[in-house]
Amino acid sequence: MQLLFKHMCVLETLNNDVQESPIFLYEFAYEGNYTSYKYATGSNEHKGVIHADDMIYLFSMRPLFPLLEPGTLDGEMSDIYVETMVHFVQTGKVKEWTSFRPCSLSTSQPFCDSQVFKISPKDPKKILISTSNSIDEDMVKFWKMVDGIIDVKEPEPCP
Repeated sequence: MQLLFKHMCVLETLNNDVQESPIFLYEFAYEGNYTSYKYATGSNEHKGVIHADDMIYLFSMRPLFPLLEPGTLDGEMSDIYVETMVHFVQTGKVKEWTSFRPCSLSTSQPFCDSQVFKISPKDPKKILISTSNSIDEDMVKFWKMVDGIIDVKEPEPCP
């Protein structure tokens, strides 16, 4: 739902004709050895990437997680993610690991392009950075089902 809401907010922003700065999206889908899942749920079960897992790869989060070792896949993901964010802070522009279109009304169909960071499905010892402009429909159905079971407040209007 967050990803869907994020795309809806971006499209609303585009529709309001706020074009002062380019809009770029990314998706941190890297399922590494560490996750915040157990701190959010109390369970050691790993169900995939959750909100804030990207922070493990951006900042040292000891004592919750060990330092990410250089030469490991987690260490490589950390290097890539840190370089992505530092590049943005230094230049105000996104680090283009893959080619993608900046988000605009003309490029937002079906959704804006985003860079996706994840483990390669073909080689689990490599990181894949790809471009996507789709949404996981099964995930949308899942969150709609959760929304029907749990009394969830509607998100605030987009800023």
